[in-house]
Amino acid sequence: MLKMIIVDDEKVIRETIYSIIDWHSMGIEVVGVCKDGIQAFDTILDEYPDIVMTDIKMPGLSGLELIQKVREAELNVEFVILSGYGEFEFAQTAMKYGVKHYLLKPCNEKEIVQVMQACTQSCQEKMAKRLDSLLENLFSENDRGNKIAQRKFFTQLTGQQDLSLAKTQLIKMLMKVVKQQTYTLTTVQMTEDILNINSCDSIEELIPCAEKIMTDIFSAEPQHKYNDCVEKVLEYINANLSHSNLSLKWIAENYLYMNADYVSKQFVRQTGCKFSTYLTELRIQEAKKLLLDENMDTPYGVAEKVGFGNNPQYFSQIFKKYTKLSPTAYVKKMTEGQ
Repeated sequence: MLKMIIVDDEKVIRETIYSIIDWHSMGIEVVGVCKDGIQAFDTILDEYPDIVMTDIKMPGLSGLELIQKVREAELNVEFVILSGYGEFEFAQTAMKYGVKHYLLKPCNEKEIVQVMQACTQSCQEKMAKRLDSLLENLFSENDRGNKIAQRKFFTQLTGQQDLSLAKTQLIKMLMKVVKQQTYTLTTVQMTEDILNINSCDSIEELIPCAEKIMTDIFSAEPQHKYNDCVEKVLEYINANLSHSNLSLKWIAENYLYMNADYVSKQFVRQTGCKFSTYLTELRIQEAKKLLLDENMDTPYGVAEKVGFGNNPQYFSQIFKKYTKLSPTAYVKKMTEGQ
């Protein structure tokens, strides 16, 4: 819902505008009905509305003075001007402050609805541009990995009243991660994240989903080259993932011909996790891909291909530990969600 304030010094006008329109059906919540510009400015500071519909000529603080104060305070508000026939010069001045929505009094329900539809469209476009700008900052050379840039994007994203816009922006972020290849994100992970995003029915549901996705992406260091011995360990793992007896000790002594303790310390220091954890997570990620492959119709074949040998039950237990779903339930969720 967009938040709106109605301002007019004539009680009958402000109350009529408030009552004759089904604001909720337009995605608008009226959070204040004010009798003058002074009361309106205080309400704006308290409520942070998206839209203010205001009369131009009012005692104390005119509509133009209200707009000027709001612009000076750098508050992001879309204004709709209520003006009479003889007030065109005031409307011209309002244009200097970026006001482009007007209602000529007296106005009827149809005219109000038409102007408000244009105004809500302007609000949505401004929100989208603001989020696009924050999203660009997330991946710029200067702000990449910047916690403040991440927090700004997250705050704006989850503070949106437009669920569809918030979902679109979050998916855009995932696409940028894949395109730039700066942070690790597999196709399977992205598909899971998109399914989770689309399953959210409210901003409240989207908040923890967005937080997890951003944490998963930005808590990891950008991809980089490891030293020679760790690179060779990773290459060997990838080439021999189906071997059920893979161990760092065996790789160090029989493939690298190096001290196993030294290789183990280097592996933890550079990857940030133990060999066993890395290996299991890699096997689970590969298992996800194979489970979704049309040619792999049973978990048993998948278990063997990712190094769980002839123990599909153990594979299922580990898979559920990491994904909270059995292999069969995972396939069902992923295929039904597409």
